[in-house]
Amino acid sequence: MTDYYERQFTPKELSQLKNNLYTFYRWFVVSNFEENITAPHVKYIAYKLQALTDGTLGKSRIAVNLPPQHSKSSLITVAYPAWLLLNNPKRRILGVNAEKGLSQKFGTSIKNLLANAAPFWGLELSKESHSKTSMQLTRKGDLQSGSIELTGLTGGITGRPVDYIVCDDLLKGVSDTTPTILDTKWDLYSIIIEQRLRTKDRSKLVLLSTRWDSEDIHGRILADDYQKSKYEWIILPAIATSDDDVLGRKPGELLWPQYYDLDFYKEKEHIMGEREFQAIYQQVPLNLTGEFFYTDHLHWDDTYIQQYNIANCRSYDMAYTDEKQALVKNKNADYTAGCHAEKISDKHYIFSDFLYKRLGEKNIKKVQAIARFDGIHKPILIEPGTKGGAAGELFRLWDKDYLTDYNCIQSEPIGTKADRATALRHAMYDGHIHIYCPDPALKKELKLQLESFPNGSAHKDLIDAMAHAFNYLKDKTSVGVQTANKRQRRHI
Repeated sequence: MTDYYERQFTPKELSQLKNNLYTFYRWFVVSNFEENITAPHVKYIAYKLQALTDGTLGKSRIAVNLPPQHSKSSLITVAYPAWLLLNNPKRRILGVNAEKGLSQKFGTSIKNLLANAAPFWGLELSKESHSKTSMQLTRKGDLQSGSIELTGLTGGITGRPVDYIVCDDLLKGVSDTTPTILDTKWDLYSIIIEQRLRTKDRSKLVLLSTRWDSEDIHGRILADDYQKSKYEWIILPAIATSDDDVLGRKPGELLWPQYYDLDFYKEKEHIMGEREFQAIYQQVPLNLTGEFFYTDHLHWDDTYIQQYNIANCRSYDMAYTDEKQALVKNKNADYTAGCHAEKISDKHYIFSDFLYKRLGEKNIKKVQAIARFDGIHKPILIEPGTKGGAAGELFRLWDKDYLTDYNCIQSEPIGTKADRATALRHAMYDGHIHIYCPDPALKKELKLQLESFPNGSAHKDLIDAMAHAFNYLKDKTSVGVQTANKRQRRHI
C-alpha cells in the first residue's frame, strides 16, 4: 500500500501525474491493488481518454465495450473523473450508473482518491460540500465551482449542462434485457442524458458497458450510422477474433493474459453458455431482433417419460370466468390455455400436457379434474384472465371456491407479454426447452403462436402460460432435492 503523504514526487513526476492519466491511475489506483498487474488494454483506453480531454481525438464521445472484471470501472468511472477535476476544479462532471447503490459505491472510491491526491495539486476535498455522490474541492479554503455528481439512470439526471458525462453499465444485467426495459433505458439515455450535454460538442461523453443484448444502448447506437459516427469505438473482446483488433492482437490472443488464461474463459463459456458468453465476454450479442423465439432450437420430443425433476408446476392463462359466465354456454367464449412444466436439470425444461380450448361453462370443471389428477401439492399458476383489481377477485374465486385446498399461485401479468417471455426466449435459444405435444392440431397451434409472437395476429395464450411456468421454475435449484428419487433421470 502506498502512503501518499510520505511520498515525495519530483517536479517531473508531478508533471507526469497531472498530464498523463495512465501515470495517475498507476500511482493512485493500481498501487492500492494487491495484484499490481500491467494491463495493456487499460493503457490504451487511458490514452484515448486523454485524447478526448485535450481535444486531439477528433470526436467528443467514446464508447467502450469491455468484459467484466477487466479494470474498466477503476480507470473510467473512478480515476478519470477524479483526474479531470484535479486538473480543472471548475469542471462539472456527471457520473451515471444503472442504480443509486452503484453510484454510492463509486462515489466512496472517488472521494477517497480525491482526498489522497488533491494535496499534490494544492487542493483539498471540501468537508462541507460533499456526500457519497457529490464532491467538490477547495483551494486555500475557497470552494471551487466544479464538482463530481453521481446518480442512477433513473435518478436526478436533469439540470444544468455539464462538461463531462461518464456512463458506466446502464443495464444491471440480464434482468434488464426485456423489451420494455431496453426501450426505457434507451429513452433515458437518448433524451435525458443528451439534455445535459452542451451544444456544439463542448461537452464530452464516455459510454462504458459490458454488452448484454443486441438491442441495448450500444447496439442501438451501432445500428444508426449517424449516431455511430459520433463516437470513437473501443470494442475489446476477451479473445481476439479479427486482424483489425484495436490492440493489434491476432485472432485467438487474449485481452489480459497476465491475469486471465484461456482456461478461465472456457470455464466461463461452459457455465454461461454460448449466448451469454458471446455477449458479455466477446461483446457480440447474438442477434435476437428477428423472430422472437428461435423455434429451430426447440426440442420436439416424440415420447414422454415421467422422471426425476427439480421442480414442476401446472400453469394456466385462464379464460375470463365469473360465477355468471360459468353458467352460460357461449361458443365464442375465451380460450383457456395451460400446460404442465418441469425443470429436469439446472438448465433444461420440459413442457407437456397442453390445454387450449374454449370451454365456456365447462372451464371450471375441466381445471378441477386436472387438479384432482395432479394432486393437492402440485403448484397451480393462474393468470385470472383480466387485469387490475378484478384480477385479484377472480383469483380469489379460483383459490377459495373452485380449487379449495389446492396449491394455487397467482401469476401476475407484469409488463408486456414479450417482457414476461424474455427469459423463456433466452432458454429456448440456448437449446434448453423440450416440448412434448402429441396432438397434431394442438402442436400446429403452438407452433403458430411461437412463430408469430409477440406482434402476429395469432393468439398468445399458450405462450403466456409457458412463460409464467418458466419464470416460476427458473430460480428453483436442486439444493435440498432428494436425489435418491429412483425415477429415471432424462439424458439430454
